[in-house]
Amino acid sequence: MKKKNKRVKTKKKSPGIISKSTDRSAHFTDGDSYYFYNLGMLLGERKKTIVQVGRDKKFFDALEKGLKAANRSGIVFYCVDPDSVNETLNTGNNQGIFNSVEYISLSAVDCAKRFEDKSIDVIFLKGGYDFYNLYDVIDAWYPKLKDSGWLSGYCLFYDEGNLERFAGEKGLGFSILKRPLTDNIFELYPEDIVSGLKKIQDYLNCGMLLDADQVINRIITAYPHSPFLTNLKAELDYRCGKTLEAKKQFERIIDMWPYHVRAMNNLGAIEANTGYPKKARALFEKVLEIDPGNEDAIASLDEMGRLGL
Repeated sequence: MKKKNKRVKTKKKSPGIISKSTDRSAHFTDGDSYYFYNLGMLLGERKKTIVQVGRDKKFFDALEKGLKAANRSGIVFYCVDPDSVNETLNTGNNQGIFNSVEYISLSAVDCAKRFEDKSIDVIFLKGGYDFYNLYDVIDAWYPKLKDSGWLSGYCLFYDEGNLERFAGEKGLGFSILKRPLTDNIFELYPEDIVSGLKKIQDYLNCGMLLDADQVINRIITAYPHSPFLTNLKAELDYRCGKTLEAKKQFERIIDMWPYHVRAMNNLGAIEANTGYPKKARALFEKVLEIDPGNEDAIASLDEMGRLGL
């Protein structure tokens, strides 16, 4: 029986704390760069071949910093860019990270034919292709991904239908990381994650919180670089009564993805519920600095005002 597409969506109004600042080896002024940096920093040792489809210096620079922070080496990096001929990427002083860095002057779809199936660990699709829609590009590259690989990219406003169609036909799942967390980066999840997320929902429907928590623990071990999946784990920890674990996890999420306003709202709710209204208020106000129209933060501050907190 053909599997239905599992569209991954976040819930409204989940509980939430103040981030303890820690020293980072890199600071950025946008959420996308934090996403790329953490992708590089959290990749396992087995991740060796990375392909960027479409020129995006921000992706390479932030990813490189993340790889360096994690002491990764032996990476083979390709950038597919039809306008580039005999170019190499500037790798700064971090030559030891890469075995090779290469531009390939071919189109987004045609270049995929140069790679064997299940040979690439990470594929990032920049988007905005002149002759292809997102469906065609993912369809060309997804077979090249290893079973443990990771595919993500930018989802432009006209691409969501193509992304949903591809995921539905292949039995996959996806999430789109909206602003301010990222500038609409999507994550495409393989069947094992889709199956796991369905199990989590089934367990939650039956009140089996600990079983749901065990499933997300297995998922997050394999995919620690997803801000969506990581936040889901923290929310499940909180629902299972593991408030201290959830609090620490939300703090870690905010440190890694400083524009993750959902995690900030979650953390703020925990602080308010455990007797720290000043920390909670500071978090909700920080959310509104980043996202002035955030309904969860506005509602939380209104409620604290009514309670005199």
